[in-house]
Amino acid sequence: MDVLPLAPKPQKILLYLQVLCKTVTQITYAIHVNAKTPFEIFIDDIPLERFYESGMNTTLELNPYLLSNGLHKLKVRYLPLESARDGLLQLGDMCF
Repeated sequence: MDVLPLAPKPQKILLYLQVLCKTVTQITYAIHVNAKTPFEIFIDDIPLERFYESGMNTTLELNPYLLSNGLHKLKVRYLPLESARDGLLQLGDMCF
């Protein structure tokens, strides 16, 4: 009967895993509109919201509508009041 040599004892290998924790802060993009007139909000020429009532005060989060990184075009279109005699938007109708 042949005797098999003993297997060497496994060496204890200590692995130190260094985990670098990096705080990731998500940036939230939003627009706040305070207007006395109806308005529409567009991102990259896509309509997001339309408010046809007068005297609106709203904040809209834009992150769900930003489909890619990079530059985007934000447009707010103010519309005249229905009671405007000349059908034009007056400077005093907007609040900034």
